Amino acid sequence: MTKFGKIAVSLIIVLIIAGLSVPKLLSTTYVKQRIADQLSELSGRHVELTGSSSISLRPYLGVSYNDVVFSDPEDAEGKPLVSIEELKAKLDLFAALFGEANLSQVEFIRPYFRLRVGQNGQRNWLPDKGLLGKQIASEEEDGSLRLGTVKIEDGIVELSDEQSRQSSQLTAVNGQIFWPKSDAPAKINMESVWNGEIMKVSASFADPIVLLRGGTSTVSLNVNSKPIKLILDGEADSTGGGIEGSLSLNTPSPSRLVDWLGWNLPVARMIGELSINGDASLLANSLEFLEASVTVDGHQGVGRLQLVRQIEEVYEVTGTLAFKSIELPAMQYVLAPTGDVADSDAKPDLSFADNLVLDVRLSSEQASSGSLAMSNLAAAAIVRDGRASFDIGAAEAIGGTVAGSVSIRAMDDLIEAAADFALSDIDLEQLTQAYKGTAVSLQGKGDADFKLKSTGRDLNNLIVRLNGEGSIRGKDGELFGLDFPNLLANIGDGSDSVVRVSDGSTSYDELKLGFFVANGTAFLRDSSLKSSAIDLTLKGRTDLVRRSLALRGTIAVPGEENADSAELPFFVGGTDTSPLFVPLPAARLQQPPPEQPKAAQTSPQSPSQ
Repeated sequence: MTKFGKIAVSLIIVLIIAGLSVPKLLSTTYVKQRIADQLSELSGRHVELTGSSSISLRPYLGVSYNDVVFSDPEDAEGKPLVSIEELKAKLDLFAALFGEANLSQVEFIRPYFRLRVGQNGQRNWLPDKGLLGKQIASEEEDGSLRLGTVKIEDGIVELSDEQSRQSSQLTAVNGQIFWPKSDAPAKINMESVWNGEIMKVSASFADPIVLLRGGTSTVSLNVNSKPIKLILDGEADSTGGGIEGSLSLNTPSPSRLVDWLGWNLPVARMIGELSINGDASLLANSLEFLEASVTVDGHQGVGRLQLVRQIEEVYEVTGTLAFKSIELPAMQYVLAPTGDVADSDAKPDLSFADNLVLDVRLSSEQASSGSLAMSNLAAAAIVRDGRASFDIGAAEAIGGTVAGSVSIRAMDDLIEAAADFALSDIDLEQLTQAYKGTAVSLQGKGDADFKLKSTGRDLNNLIVRLNGEGSIRGKDGELFGLDFPNLLANIGDGSDSVVRVSDGSTSYDELKLGFFVANGTAFLRDSSLKSSAIDLTLKGRTDLVRRSLALRGTIAVPGEENADSAELPFFVGGTDTSPLFVPLPAARLQQPPPEQPKAAQTSPQSPSQ
């Protein structure tokens, strides 16, 4: 037979087979039953095609059915696992020529998936029956199961967790799942809307059937949305429910991210743009970076970081991070009163400590907190049981070294704040200028320490109820805004008039300022200023809210031999922004001579006596 003859005979045979197949293909009842049987055999679920149907030849041989349902026999309310408004199936043309209706691609139009995690952790979407269920259940199952492509258009995915009693929903789900055979890799590309944000997800699984059996598989995941961009490449273990590998995540707004995730984590409002890259271990309720690069508001650090989502919406963050530079939240309102009552009426916002357990050890070559600049910082940020503290083990700041802690916590309707610091070899000018608006400042090196505590409703109330103690000590410096030599000259002239001496300065060899604070009033004690020109002592009180002064002191010239002028008194009134000095005559402080006993007198009594 010639070559042409062989082709002709083959064509005739094909036409005969096609002719015999056409009646069955045109029988929608036959195709409908075959499609339902194949879907049931594959998924192990009862499948119903209850709506109208049609067969199409273009752009490919296919069928379409309305109102398709995949049952969920374990659902207490009888709701289906999947309900589909319209199902389109692409038929295998070669199989169709022999009268068979084999699926090669399925498209779900407006499906509704009801995914559920039961009380025992069982996931209703994992097949335990059917051909796919058998492949998953037994590693000894022979052969490779032929699968295909599932496309989804305008779907809804509802996920409910009976263990946590939480639920979420994806809408506008569009994409496809490509898994040609059970022993082949699988890919997913999806786009959906979750909590008002568009989210694009692409994932690949090197060995999905092993993963479904409880084994491990190489995975790749990419999530792209406005709240977060995430890239993960690693090894997934479905038995432990974890993934280990390289993880990169970036969020321009952590506050927006936690709102999107539905987490009650107010501390996120205090953080700017955040990115984390490194080797990570991801579990259902925890994320741990063993070695990560962390960038916060453009400041890069390295170290270990762990986030654990505990029960009852409590989040635990622990880690150790080292930065080149970092900007910390401003805390001057705890370190020292501003003195501005108008800005102190608002209650401090401590919501950042809600639902948070924090223990992060920090080090940074350069750091700032508001106007406070630090270097070589070693510190710890700790939040526990509603109490937040920032402990500085060591830092170079204010021209010297600083160590101490500041803490604040909520107590019902009140706030408790405390500060305990030791400052060594610091620049006293920087320290005194931190108390804004005062007309007096120091220049030179010195030491300081203070321990303060208060309980109140707001910042103003905290100052009113402030208690504690402290001291400032300095050597070889200058006191600006107070001209004590000029004051001494006026006292020497015997003047009682008010003297303004805030334009000058006073040099000192040694300065001591000791104080204790009781209910917002600072009381000076053991305070003195000494130099070759003057010897001064000071005591009294100042109201930290009104900033008023009521101080009394003595001033003298060292080595003065005249006893009457050895200690000349003065009074300081007004406010710390505009102090008034009143010289007092020395005689006013001199003790009056003791009274001499009166001599006994005798006198005749009156007639009435």
